[in-house]
Amino acid sequence: VCLCICEYEIAFLVTVDGSIFAAGAGDDGQLGIGTHNRESVPRPIKSISGAKICQVACGLVHSLACREVDRVAIENMSDLQDRLRTLTIRLQQAEIEIQAEKRVNSCCWH
Repeated sequence: VCLCICEYEIAFLVTVDGSIFAAGAGDDGQLGIGTHNRESVPRPIKSISGAKICQVACGLVHSLACREVDRVAIENMSDLQDRLRTLTIRLQQAEIEIQAEKRVNSCCWH
């Protein structure tokens, strides 16, 4: 086990190979094991078996597991958002210049 997350009455265990197990109060399905039972022994979350889990978060009636590819996608998304922001600023500046040039041309040709 390389990661153990415990909140309220639930616990998640992540192994070195990225497998995830859940135990505790599952009354609202927050364990992700397909039942609404209280589990005293950690059970594998079969719906995401094979995914390399790198982080887990949980609350009173919810849980979230982040796969390794999600983490990479999130990091890449941040970089993409920065580039998009820069491109948007450049486009706005170009539009301002075009509008200014149109005003100058319309003044000079009357």
